[in-house]
Parts: sequence; structure tokens; C-alpha cells
Amino acid sequence: MDHFNSFIASSSLLEVSYLGDQYTWCNNNAGPTRIWLRLDRLLTNLAGSLAFPNLKVVHKPRILSDHCPIVAINHEPTRFPRNFKFLRQWTQDEDFSNVMTRSWALNTEGPPLVTLHKKLLRCKSAFSSLQKQKKEDLHNQILGASLKI
Repeated sequence: MDHFNSFIASSSLLEVSYLGDQYTWCNNNAGPTRIWLRLDRLLTNLAGSLAFPNLKVVHKPRILSDHCPIVAINHEPTRFPRNFKFLRQWTQDEDFSNVMTRSWALNTEGPPLVTLHKKLLRCKSAFSSLQKQKKEDLHNQILGASLKI
């Protein structure tokens, strides 16, 4: 094993990160003699790593073999949308009623849950824009007041 590891190091090979179970091999023994190891790996050089920066290895479930199949994928990172938080203070805003009415009144086609989802997305967008505008207005007021001082 040491010879193999020194070969990897001397060849400047890099291990591709994986998704899934940690171990890729099992000796299929029962009880305390069962052994789990991560034997199967995907190695690349620097050029390969730069050419495919999102490359991942997926460890699939073992079914008929003592090894689990591994599949290389060009995994795009998952981007989650920022959470939307409704601020109770918006209900006190003079524009609240108008924003709600305009966002909710637009005709939306589809099943009831799809319609509800689309209307909520419109409200989210409208409130986010309103909040951004209010922040800009407040920033401009503060800037104007600080210039007067």
C-alpha cells in the first residue's frame, strides 16, 4: 500500500472527491469479521482537475458485488435561493395594501396550488423590490442629512 501511495504522490495525482457512502468495498462476512474499506477511487492530474473543476465520483449501492459501482459526474454546485422572510412591519407600511392587491389580482392559470404558488412568488418579488427601494430611500436620506451636517 505504501508503494501505491508513493506512486500517487510522485505522479502528482489528485483524488476526486466523492458523494455517497464512505466505503466502496465489503468482504461480505457477517458479524465482527465484516470489513468495510474505501478501495475504489478516481484519480486525476492537475490538468484534469482544472478542466473539470466540478467533477465528483458517486458511490452507488452495492448489489451483486463486494465493490460498489462508482460513476464520475460533472457535478454543478447546488445553489439554493435565499429565504424570503415576511416582516410584520410591512403591514404598517402605507404601500402594503396596494402591493398585495396588485400582486394578488393578476390572473393566474393552473391548478389551485400552482395558482397560489405563483401569487405568493409575485408577492415575494413585489415585497423584495419594495424593501430594496425603501432601503435606498433611507440611505439617500441619511446621506443627505450627513451632507447638511
